Amino acid sequence: MAEGEYSTLRNFLLLVVALLVLSVGADVYLGRVMAENSVVFEKIYTLLESGMSEQMTGAMSQAAAIEQKLASANQHAAEMDGRMRQVFKEAEDSMMQRLNAELPIIMDRYLEARSAKFRQGLAQDETMRQQLRQEVGEVVREEMRRARPQP
Repeated sequence: MAEGEYSTLRNFLLLVVALLVLSVGADVYLGRVMAENSVVFEKIYTLLESGMSEQMTGAMSQAAAIEQKLASANQHAAEMDGRMRQVFKEAEDSMMQRLNAELPIIMDRYLEARSAKFRQGLAQDETMRQQLRQEVGEVVREEMRRARPQP
C-alpha cells in the first residue's frame, strides 16, 4: 500500500476512535446523572415514608426538578445518539465511496505489477531454452563427429 492509503486508513481509524471516546464519555456522563437521580429519589422515598409534611413540598419540588433534569438528559442522550449515528453513517458512506473509487486502481496496479513479473519470468525461461538448445546441439554435433568413422 502507498503512504497515502495508510494515511487515509489512519484518519478513518482516528475518527472511529474519537467517536468511541465521545460515546464512552456520554455514557459516563449519563451514568453519573442517573446515579445522582437515584440518590435523590431514595431521599424522596425516605421522606415520604417518615411522613415529614414540612419537607414534603421541598421534596416534591426536588422531584419535579429531577424529572426535568432526567427529561433533559434523555433528550440530550437521544440527540447525541442521533448525531453519533449520523457521523457513523457519513464515515461509512465516505469510506465506501473511497473504496469504490480507489480499490479498482489499487487492483489494477497490483495486477500490472504481477503481470510484469510473470512476463519477466517468461522471458528468462525463453532465454534458458535457447541456451539449452545451443548446448544440446553442440553436444550432439560433437558426438556425431566422434561417431563418424575416420578415413
